[in-house]
Amino acid sequence: MSTAFGQSTVLGYPRIGGNRQLKRAVEAYWAGRIDAEELAATSAAPGWNNAA
Repeated sequence: MSTAFGQSTVLGYPRIGGNRQLKRAVEAYWAGRIDAEELAATSAAPGWNNAA
């Protein structure tokens, strides 16, 4: 008997930014310390993927 296993696994999210700014912004949003506009402004920084 075999079990189908996913083709990819997400073990976390990337450390985006030189000082992990996007990670910290997402955590601040989840904690309620910043609003959606501030999170969007962080994730829209030049050169970053807007996957957040």
